[in-house]
Amino acid sequence: MVLLSSSYKIATKKHKMTNKTKTICKSKMALVKAPLVEVVWMDAASHSRVSKIALGNLSELLVESHTFGKIVAENGKVVVVATHMNNSDGLDFIAIPKGWIKIINNSGGPK
Repeated sequence: MVLLSSSYKIATKKHKMTNKTKTICKSKMALVKAPLVEVVWMDAASHSRVSKIALGNLSELLVESHTFGKIVAENGKVVVVATHMNNSDGLDFIAIPKGWIKIINNSGGPK
């Protein structure tokens, strides 16, 4: 058990590892070595009760978003950033179209 503060605790439990789990864990260990990044990107946004839309700069309707994690896959069109990973839950990620990305910053944090 790891004590976070006087009121929060995280219980850890041991899992019996199958061959499939061992394979997944080995691939995840490679992910652990990837650097942490910040992906700054423009996301779609919903707007309500709008009476007029200024056609001159529609990009102002988008929302700048920041995603922190590890890049686990990419191709010519999409970057996949893992935001959560562990041996029992697997991988949580977001797939961001490259055309939406403004910049990818290496956090310089732990690898």
